[in-house]
Amino acid sequence: LDLRYQELLKDSIVLVCRHDDPLAASPEHPWSVFGDHRFIAMSPETGLCKMAESGLAQAGVGVERLFNCSAATTMAALVTAGLGISALSRLVMAQLASPSLVWRPLVDPPVARSIGIVRHKARSLSPAAQVFVRELEKQARALRMSDQLSANASDQPVTPPRVTAG
Repeated sequence: LDLRYQELLKDSIVLVCRHDDPLAASPEHPWSVFGDHRFIAMSPETGLCKMAESGLAQAGVGVERLFNCSAATTMAALVTAGLGISALSRLVMAQLASPSLVWRPLVDPPVARSIGIVRHKARSLSPAAQVFVRELEKQARALRMSDQLSANASDQPVTPPRVTAG
């Protein structure tokens, strides 16, 4: 098969904590932060868990998981209740849109997944598919711009702007 991948954006894994947690005062954190705090993980069958485990392994950090959550909303409720901190993707944080939670970039190493479109090189898209792809590209640009603005701000937004078709 002659396929082409077009990356739209990178979805980074970020630290998730309560807005009043002392960790919220720092602009970013190394993965080692999870070794010193109660860690609320996504369950092992989720892609987010695999990404977090990759970051922890690359940083050489061992953690004891307080909970393994199958849903991000459950994890968010546990963090909101003050039971620990977690790692989620930036896009999942945008979907949660919780005023009680903040995110901070994780570094050393940064971990991200690529979000994109796969299509056959030899086939052209239908007019409807072309419009759909242009809209996806537009939304991805808006998300990247939102992340650039928040990365340059002194504080990460609690709830990033929701991007909708239109």
